[in-house]
Amino acid sequence: MQEEWTDVYAKFRVMHMRVAKQVQKLPESSEEEPQREERDNGIQAGSSLSPRLQKIQQEILARRGNRSVPTKGGE
Repeated sequence: MQEEWTDVYAKFRVMHMRVAKQVQKLPESSEEEPQREERDNGIQAGSSLSPRLQKIQQEILARRGNRSVPTKGGE
């Protein structure tokens, strides 16, 4: 059991470091994002995430097995 947990924790840390690197690079590419955002007009209607962050979020959700996010009111 502890071996499995160690493996899962190591994978989580690697994923977390990758996301942190991408967030650090975000300010460098923030000048490009408004132009792309206007062109793409966002993937999801009403989303406050840039297209790049939406893609990252979709990859994370895919890794989690596409678990659905609970809605307000517990429905």
